[in-house]
Amino acid sequence: MFRRTLLFVVLLLMAAAIAALLHLNPDNARFSLGTEWSVELPVGVLVLLSLCAGALAIFVLALIHEGRNALRAWRVNREVRAAAWSLSARSEARSLALSGDYARARALFTKAAKKHEPDPGQVVDMADTWFEEGRPDQARKLLENGLKDLGNDPLLLFSYARACSLLDDHPAALSALGRARASYPDSPRVLEMLRDELFAAADWDTAEQVQQRLARIRPDDDGERNRLLGARYEKAMQSRGELREALLRSITDSDPDFSAALLERARALVSSDHRRQATRLLEKAVLRKPTAILLHELELLSDGAEGNRMSKLYQKALARHPDNHGLALLAARYYADHSQADTARELLEKTAADNDAAKTLWLQIETGSSTSSAAVHGDAGSNGNAPIVGGPGPVFTCSACSAGSSEWTARCSCCGRWSSLDTPA
Repeated sequence: MFRRTLLFVVLLLMAAAIAALLHLNPDNARFSLGTEWSVELPVGVLVLLSLCAGALAIFVLALIHEGRNALRAWRVNREVRAAAWSLSARSEARSLALSGDYARARALFTKAAKKHEPDPGQVVDMADTWFEEGRPDQARKLLENGLKDLGNDPLLLFSYARACSLLDDHPAALSALGRARASYPDSPRVLEMLRDELFAAADWDTAEQVQQRLARIRPDDDGERNRLLGARYEKAMQSRGELREALLRSITDSDPDFSAALLERARALVSSDHRRQATRLLEKAVLRKPTAILLHELELLSDGAEGNRMSKLYQKALARHPDNHGLALLAARYYADHSQADTARELLEKTAADNDAAKTLWLQIETGSSTSSAAVHGDAGSNGNAPIVGGPGPVFTCSACSAGSSEWTARCSCCGRWSSLDTPA
């Protein structure tokens, strides 16, 4: 009631003001809009008409402003509705992909992209459906288009590198990972894939730098440290002369039990007529940690005059590592091959090892047909990659994955760990 009364009072005041304006200004005035058109009206009427024209202009401008705001709000609401529908469609598409219906999932992803501008994550999700179907070629085409439309997004580059790697296009994968690394230099996933690609390409110099960063990110991960030493080892094997020796020495300084580097250092010393230094280097390593390949190398370095020295070395190693059954078996084999069958029998009786190698050695000792030392050395070849103990089954076992191998290699062919092959303890 109060508002109505107030509005009525305002209307009365406006009417009174207009009447007073017309009464106080009765004289006519000419209003011209051109040379040929003019009109004569009372001054009060002209003033009133000008006020109305100004109010009309303000009303029109306000109406235009509100119209623009309404249009903008409509567009925003339309985008929100489209984004909400796209989000729902993408969620449903991921569920379809999880259930294995990749064709329907891609159809939904495509429809969602038409409703709302796709983002890198949506393109990667669609590419994953091609990966799951075993079609990296189609995933690569999709990701190439995504890179053209959305630019060098790290997610797209990482997924594109994956597709290139599966298609054996390693240069393209390395290029994509390099661009992704520029955006995220400390991303473990990017660094891991880049490291693996560099390993596959045997680019050990760059691989060492990448692996060094990974080792800094994960200082407590023994596997990352092993890969770093492995990259340095492979880099050393590609080098020559003093650089090779320096790299191998840096590896053994970092890890004195890295048998692959110790073995190469010893062989380098032998080739440069430093046989005694090589023997001392290997003996120290064996007493610290008995390793089958190092013991085998020492046997190759030993001649008739040093046979007694090798026997004493086995005795010292057994005294320091009494629970190492693999070492005891190697020592028993050595004693059997050097006409010390009684000592070999004593070792086998003390050893709880019950495997094919031990049984075969027992049989050889009992039948008096143990392989001679010369035969063992002759079978070993120049690189020492022959079985140390005869008999069926694998001789070397990886300490990381327990995979067996009939010959020693610097790197396990199953898990890729370096310097991990040895006879089981």
